[in-house]
Amino acid sequence: MKRLLLIGGGHAHLEILDQLRRRPVHDVHITLMSSSPRQVYTGMLPGLVAGRFSLQQASIDLAELCAQVDVEWVPQTCSALHLKHRTAIAENGKKFPFTWVSLNIGSGPQLSIERSEHSPFVPIKPAECFYDAWEAFVARAAAASADLSVLVAGAGAGGTELVLAMRDRLDGAGLSKVTTTLVGSDERPLSGGFPTKLRKSMVSLLHRHKIDYIPTRRVISASEGFAQLDDGTRLPANFCALAAGASPSPWLADSGLAIDNAGYVRVDRYLRSVSHHFVFAAGDVSAHPDQPGKSGVYAVRAGQALTESLYDTMGSRPLKAWKPQKRTLYLITLPAKRAMLSWGPLWASGAWAYLWKQFIDTRYMKRFPHPASNQQSSFHE
Repeated sequence: MKRLLLIGGGHAHLEILDQLRRRPVHDVHITLMSSSPRQVYTGMLPGLVAGRFSLQQASIDLAELCAQVDVEWVPQTCSALHLKHRTAIAENGKKFPFTWVSLNIGSGPQLSIERSEHSPFVPIKPAECFYDAWEAFVARAAAASADLSVLVAGAGAGGTELVLAMRDRLDGAGLSKVTTTLVGSDERPLSGGFPTKLRKSMVSLLHRHKIDYIPTRRVISASEGFAQLDDGTRLPANFCALAAGASPSPWLADSGLAIDNAGYVRVDRYLRSVSHHFVFAAGDVSAHPDQPGKSGVYAVRAGQALTESLYDTMGSRPLKAWKPQKRTLYLITLPAKRAMLSWGPLWASGAWAYLWKQFIDTRYMKRFPHPASNQQSSFHE
């Protein structure tokens, strides 16, 4: 029997699993390799951090979804691909043969920062692990006799939205004395194509919510209670979220797949590896010739295209090319149940934008099963 191996439980592979409900495949054995039985929906991570959602509400039950569509779920992380033998190696050493393999493993944080044994740094991925650490810090701050400090390294859309969500949660918990700082490499937060006026407005918004913004700096090291910037400045940091940059999984470089200069899998317009046409990739792990950047929005759209490419491949049909949209709609969650919208040069903010984001996220999550409320976290420090 032919075998399709899906490595990673990202947004693109969720699209495939959802389609299998309506378009079952009977002559191919499909396996999903994902270390956690759950996947936190990144669109709801700010609301989760702010305390507006529970972990159950913001998570998708991958194990249950696989059971619903007759897909084998393997609770492992991939550590290597042997392309000559068409075999994936899990971290426990077990081998998984495949006819085709699809990669949707995202990217991890850049871990070039020096960290001591008791470093306050917490990478924002995996999201569930980050959430566990954040909840522990909030409980610690509530019980602490001294004031504590929160720092977010990286002022892109993810880092900026995250620090606002953290401030929202702290204020709501009566922890207004906990300081919050955002460190970014640009003069203003939200680099990467956001309108200049929006970025100026964000600086004012951060100030109104008593969030310090440190521009044109990078965090280079962290030890217990402090983070050091590239100009030698030391900032208090009892909890430091690492949201700066991204890096691919190290094993991709040894896989034999064609990769770009950053280490991501080069794919064609059908989302196939340019060097091995039985390998597919979508989301942050891939380098598409027409995709301007990495975003969760692109990952969802790519999932639809990846699904069609895999169905056509399994059915021996010609593949259809996919071209990503040039502009992306961003909805950035703000405190007080507001949001900021950005579409190319256009932007606006208000409670209506928050309701719109809520509608989009709720509609998306209704497609998938959620974990049981008494299910414990998969990640522990």
